[in-house]
Amino acid sequence: MLSINFRPAVIADAVPATEVHCRSWLAGYTGIVPDEVIAERCAAKRATAQERFANLQGVFHVGERAGEIVCFGAFSASDQADLPDYFNMEAFYVDPAHFRQGLGRQLMDLHWT
Repeated sequence: MLSINFRPAVIADAVPATEVHCRSWLAGYTGIVPDEVIAERCAAKRATAQERFANLQGVFHVGERAGEIVCFGAFSASDQADLPDYFNMEAFYVDPAHFRQGLGRQLMDLHWT
């Protein structure tokens, strides 16, 4: 199994992370959500990828294997006054080709420590 490198996201990650996002949607929602809806949502995400990344608040990490982004997560501070040690998960996606390899857990661990 190839190792993974987690690092803070940069604006250049916008397009490849958006592709991970869209592939995840296809894997998760095909047969549940009409294909046209998924395609439209992905087209909208692709059209605004760099703008959305530039405006992200909080902590945003990507995971790379062999130079390819295979997962990402965006987290912000808790909006619950009684839960200051927790965080909000704003986005969290793993490329379907890399499902069931523990990448999601590793990504979560970055934000719990």
